[in-house]
Amino acid sequence: PIFFHSIVGEVPSDRVRFVRLCYFNFYFICVLLIFNFITAITAFAASSSGGSYSWTGHMGASIVLLFGIIGAFILWYYPIYKALSAGEGYVSAIIGTGVGFAFAVFMAVGVIGYG
Repeated sequence: PIFFHSIVGEVPSDRVRFVRLCYFNFYFICVLLIFNFITAITAFAASSSGGSYSWTGHMGASIVLLFGIIGAFILWYYPIYKALSAGEGYVSAIIGTGVGFAFAVFMAVGVIGYG
């Protein structure tokens, strides 16, 4: 495997609950991003040719968001997992969490003109 991942086997028992919550949060983010992508494809297919739907605005943004699944794992979840299991990489875990939080705020605000 590319990444070895065993929450029960590697994480100390007092941190297992938190790491599992992080894993379920990551899993939920993946489901939401895939749902967003499917919704964008459906909206594109259902839009009329004279509508104001923009291929580059919505579909392009949704494809980029699919890269968020890989980015969330590499920048956010795995650094937290490694920091809590091996006790190393706390700085990368903090930076990755900051990037994830900034992305969540950006998506919650809903910048006009971005998808």
